[in-house]
Amino acid sequence: MIKRLCISPLPDEYSSITFPKLPSLPSNWYGMALGWQEGYMPTPVYMGNVPLSKTLTLLLFGYRLDLAKAKCGEAELPKGHFIEYVVLEQGGSFDGCLHVLAQSESVTYSASLEKDDYLIADSFDWREAPKLETAPNWKSEEACWPVTKNGPMMFCEQWSLPECDITRTHLTFDTTVFLFAQVSDKEHVFKITTQDIGLQTAEEHYSEE
Repeated sequence: MIKRLCISPLPDEYSSITFPKLPSLPSNWYGMALGWQEGYMPTPVYMGNVPLSKTLTLLLFGYRLDLAKAKCGEAELPKGHFIEYVVLEQGGSFDGCLHVLAQSESVTYSASLEKDDYLIADSFDWREAPKLETAPNWKSEEACWPVTKNGPMMFCEQWSLPECDITRTHLTFDTTVFLFAQVSDKEHVFKITTQDIGLQTAEEHYSEE
C-alpha cells in the first residue's frame, strides 16, 4: 500500500484512487549511470488536478529522489536530491495512463529526451499561446514555454508549492509548477516548467509602484 500524501484536497470522486506506483527509478542523472538501494521507492505527493475536457481530468503528483539512496559505480554523488513529476490521466481514451516527467536534456520536465523543446516566454507572444483558461502568472523574462514539433503546447494550470512538513521531506517548496499539454487522438504529451516563488512578475512590480 502506497502512503497517501496530499498538499491539496483530493476531490471526493478520486478519493478511492490508488496513488501511482512508479514503474522504475531513473537509471541516469546528468549522464551518470545510477543504481538505487534495494527496496527504495519515493512517495508520490498529490499536488492538484485540472479538468482538461468533459471526460478527462489530470491528477498531478511530485516526488523527491534522495541521492543518498543512489549509487554511481565508484563515483561519489553529491548530497541532495532531485524532483520528478507524474501526470495520471483519469477518464478519456487514455484512462489510467501514467506519464513520468523528468529533466534530462532540457530545462523542461518531460517523458522524452528532447533538446531545445522550449521557447523563452518573452521571445514570442506568449499571452496568445494556447491555454486552457488563463495565461501563466510568472516572470516571463525568465520563464520557458514548452514546445513540441507541432508548436507551443497548451498551458493547463499552475501550482505554488508551500513550505510544510510534506514538501520539506517528500517534495520541494517555494516553487511554482506549470503544467502544459498537447493532446490528440493518437498521443497525449505533457511537460512541466518551474519557477522560484521569490521571483516577482513584471505585473507585480508595476502594481507596487
